Amino acid sequence: MRRLAGPLFEGWRICMKRTVRLTRPRRTGLVAVALGVGLATSACNPFGGEPTEHPDWHEPLQVARGEAHAGEWRMNDSDFRYVDDPTIALAPNGDAGIAWVDQARQSLFFRRYDADGTARGDAPVEVPSEPGIFSWLPRMVFTDDGTIHVLWQEIIFSGGFHGGEIMHSRSTDGGASFSEPTNLSNTTNGAGKGRWSVRVWYNGSLDLAAVSDDTLYAVWTEYQGTLLVARSTDAGVSWSEPATVFGGEDELPARGPSLSAGPDGVIHLAWSVGGADDADIHYARSIDRGATFRPSTTVHPGDSRADAPEIAVAADGTIHLTWTERRENPTHAYRVLHASRAPGATEFGAPRIVSDPLPAGFAGARYPYLELDGDGRPHILFELYRDEASYSQGLAIVRSLPGGAFSAPERIPRGRTVRRAINGSLQGMFMDKLATTPDGRHFIVNSTFLEGERSAIWLLRSR
Repeated sequence: MRRLAGPLFEGWRICMKRTVRLTRPRRTGLVAVALGVGLATSACNPFGGEPTEHPDWHEPLQVARGEAHAGEWRMNDSDFRYVDDPTIALAPNGDAGIAWVDQARQSLFFRRYDADGTARGDAPVEVPSEPGIFSWLPRMVFTDDGTIHVLWQEIIFSGGFHGGEIMHSRSTDGGASFSEPTNLSNTTNGAGKGRWSVRVWYNGSLDLAAVSDDTLYAVWTEYQGTLLVARSTDAGVSWSEPATVFGGEDELPARGPSLSAGPDGVIHLAWSVGGADDADIHYARSIDRGATFRPSTTVHPGDSRADAPEIAVAADGTIHLTWTERRENPTHAYRVLHASRAPGATEFGAPRIVSDPLPAGFAGARYPYLELDGDGRPHILFELYRDEASYSQGLAIVRSLPGGAFSAPERIPRGRTVRRAINGSLQGMFMDKLATTPDGRHFIVNSTFLEGERSAIWLLRSR
């Protein structure tokens, strides 16, 4: 849910012909917002464009495929027929777990892949969810004992205007089956919404982290902007009542939270806020296993609009943070930044731009996905944009180099898409597309939507 260009805003309708047009239902009386997104197809490349060879990457694997139709928004009666919203996590043995949603079946699915890209099992496994209810934008973690935990947003209308509950399920048999879901939020306030403004919000505003085999944390925001955290100390069998970390009448709405657990059990939490052109990244931590959080601080506040943070903590305690920032120049394009905080330090170091120089033909970069390798070095994947008012049209990655520098952005082979095709979730971009092995190899998941042709989930692996 991380953007105006690409999310499906719950309560809006989406019509995809040769252009995408978002409007509120007629009863709201709002004027339609035309994004003008033309769609194109390619028969030779799942990400569009001509196929190209690249010695550092394996051929992309198709995880799932579906139709490509998104009808008028009618809440859970909407005629949506496509696959979308992939997330990825690595198992202790190096396998990759992938979860995604099938909008036609209104269900969440999981499949496990060996490190060599071989799919396990005869077919994807369905994660139990509410029948007839859309499941959106999952997050997933493996614990050291091999248990798989999945967190997602279920578009349940519990009496409020904004549908959304936060659901959790787990597998203790390697992904062969999953438990019945647990509702962590139980609210009428629209859990999982990340509000950008009064009339615009992005779904999937949630995250999941594990401290140990037994202790997990889930975080999410509500439409009004409250940021909540719940904890499980029995491997996800039960969860605490959600506690408020941020939000109130005088606070801007929280959005896009990111969680990470440090080696000492300290919980680190970052988020952004909506409703402000000079929004900053907020950071808070808990030293009592999530019972309370210290008052939040802002990271390098300024006049630019910061959004979509991702946080990760290395084994030595170094905190890495990456986020999107809107440039204050005539183009108003977006870029991706990174900053770190050394063990014992009280502030993050000066941020550096990691998305420049942009690959040829692109004007901006947004929505970073952060992973650390076995040496604690950060690797950052991000979305590429040709202009601000379009969907993502590519992916690029930067790798940490000796001395703390970053490589130049490398455009992901076959992550290339036809101009103005949809590359990524229709619900928004609060996702988790990147997983990194200890030796620095990458597993990337992506979704594509070619209107009237096909939708697909893809797995890419670096060599």
